[in-house]
Amino acid sequence: MENPMGAGKEEALRVTFDRHLKLEFHGSKVTSDAGLLSCHDFVDNQVRLQLFVLAYNLGNFLRQAVLPRAVRHWTLTTLREKLIKIGAKVVRHARQAIFQMAEVAIPRGLFGAILEGIERLRLATVTSG
Repeated sequence: MENPMGAGKEEALRVTFDRHLKLEFHGSKVTSDAGLLSCHDFVDNQVRLQLFVLAYNLGNFLRQAVLPRAVRHWTLTTLREKLIKIGAKVVRHARQAIFQMAEVAIPRGLFGAILEGIERLRLATVTSG
């Protein structure tokens, strides 16, 4: 059976901080999910709000510390749509987990540059701690 996401155009990206992860980019179209519905319980909504605040702060930190200059002006909504809410198919081979993602939302090179920025942050934390 043919892969529904199509064939990868280039060699997969290797995540340097975890050699068991591999990222593949495939041609596809972007679709939207139905969105999240509000919870009916006050405590559930309170937890959901705290998670949103955490996600906002994490996204803002990511934008300021990791994004290449060319896309640092992106809003948090754009970041969410292009980086976080992208669909991926997870395929396991031997000792690797491969994330097959559509290259429509974000180009492979830009995603690689963002991963390199995250790696630099991790290395800075490891060497200073």
